[in-house]
Amino acid sequence: MSSRTSQYLLTAIIAVAATLAVQMIQRNPLSPPAVTSLGSQTAYDQVVKNNTLRCSYVVSSPHTIKDPNTGKLSGIMYDITEEAAKRLGLKVDWVEEVTWATYFTGLQFGRYDAFCGAGFSLEQEIKNAELVGPAFYAGITAWVRPDDHRFDADVHMINAPDVKISAIDGSIGSVLAREEFPNASVLSAPSTSDYTFNPLNVANHKADVTFLENQIAYEYLEKNPGTLRGIGLDRPLHAYPVVLLVNKGEFKLQSLLDGVVKQMAVDGAVDGILKKYEKAPKAYYRVAKPYQ
Repeated sequence: MSSRTSQYLLTAIIAVAATLAVQMIQRNPLSPPAVTSLGSQTAYDQVVKNNTLRCSYVVSSPHTIKDPNTGKLSGIMYDITEEAAKRLGLKVDWVEEVTWATYFTGLQFGRYDAFCGAGFSLEQEIKNAELVGPAFYAGITAWVRPDDHRFDADVHMINAPDVKISAIDGSIGSVLAREEFPNASVLSAPSTSDYTFNPLNVANHKADVTFLENQIAYEYLEKNPGTLRGIGLDRPLHAYPVVLLVNKGEFKLQSLLDGVVKQMAVDGAVDGILKKYEKAPKAYYRVAKPYQ
């Protein structure tokens, strides 16, 4: 057989093989690609391999508290994460402090395995991450000066051009201002600002209202009594699920953490942690037992 004939035969074989491959793909378009990256590892793979969960966090009392002198962490989400990891036989490496403007970025680039601060189940979390939990619910209330009764009858009267809302960029307050009170103006601060920015602005007449977690407002009032008043504390504006976050598509890691966090919410572990930090009744809401 001549070399030219051999070349023609080889070309024909390749063409037939290509045709068959295309036909197989057309018959089953959902088939996974034939070539996979053997070198890539998921966050779940890394956690199991290293027996360690790498966490990021936002310093925001009482969820994650950082001692300015020693750097030691504490707080609700810190305790929940450490207990969950202990039950799974893992250790936690608190590798990165982030802000509300950047906490998705590190997940996407693999700098940490989970955001272990207090994520809320909002559209941006649902779009950009997988949710673990909820561990509990946080009540969000509108807070005003004690002598301001303009919004008592209807909190949605805040949605007016002559009303100013104090909010930190990327926080739940800024989300509420944008989505539910778009006609009001916003006095904003960078995402790295301390949470006292909001209640101070209201107390000092720089803003009319702010949206705070009940617990955070109670912490502020403990040091500044009589400066704020919550509108309708018996019926918060919202009660948001508080969750941990893993990167989008990390379903195995989500499943691992989700199972133990939900078990802690049911067996009383989360309740015990919340009681350590709560400043007043109904600061936080527990997850209902599945049989209730």
